[in-house]
Amino acid sequence: MARGGETALGRVGAMGRGARWGGDECARASIGSAAVPICATARASDQENEMPEDPFEIVSIFMDDFSSTKRNIIGHVSGWLMSDSREDKIDDFVQEMEMTRFWPLERREVIAEVLLKNVDLKTKYHCPEKYENEERLADHKAQCSFRPVTCPNDGCRAKVSVRCMQDHDSACLFKILTCEQNCEKRLLRRDMDRHCVTVCPMRPMKCPFGCDSSFPERNLEQHCSEFLQAHLHKLLKAIHKKGFTDEGLKDHALLLEKHDNDGKLAKSRDVRSLTNVVKNLEAKIKDDSS
Repeated sequence: MARGGETALGRVGAMGRGARWGGDECARASIGSAAVPICATARASDQENEMPEDPFEIVSIFMDDFSSTKRNIIGHVSGWLMSDSREDKIDDFVQEMEMTRFWPLERREVIAEVLLKNVDLKTKYHCPEKYENEERLADHKAQCSFRPVTCPNDGCRAKVSVRCMQDHDSACLFKILTCEQNCEKRLLRRDMDRHCVTVCPMRPMKCPFGCDSSFPERNLEQHCSEFLQAHLHKLLKAIHKKGFTDEGLKDHALLLEKHDNDGKLAKSRDVRSLTNVVKNLEAKIKDDSS
């Protein structure tokens, strides 16, 4: 990636500090969904034309080149990157860089600007427009599709170009959405999966008594009430095995429901609780008949 004997890393180091908005030249860039200002268009030499056209591929080659000269530090860092707590450690590392100003955000953006300018040969990710005076440049900046804007979702600190905002919004973890299972609760996109699986009253569930029904969790009480006799029949058949015929089981289930003055049978939500209620009612019926 060298040009005229100069390495890519050397160009970034030399140009990084001076990169900023030019007097008569507009340039804003978008790396993925991130937006950064760029001062000039990329100018390709014969050697650069031999490189891939995709900026991401060029950066990958650049990073491979760089990492090969930094094997010791890369090896050290990769150790904790592979650990279970890597996300926390990365966050801590970024915060420490900000606090100590070791490599502040604005400095990283400057380097990103210069890097993108040198690899975006077809100006797909930064604005190539040039203007003869400051007034026209200012007018263009106000409407340039590459101008950076901050995500409006509370908690999200992402800054993206206008042209990328729709894509970012469709994936932003801080966007508030209505529950995907239509329970009417509104929550952050990042919490959606956990909500739908653990606490959503509309999450699908199967009957705890073994019938073929499937329904939203909030309808469990209604289901248990409507299918009480079917549940009792299954349970009594398991408890008494060969003690009753099918007709006898049905009659016994009706008898149990008749003596269930507190409605405990219909309120049972699992096999264990229904079994306890049945045994208590059978004992009560036996005592009343003796």
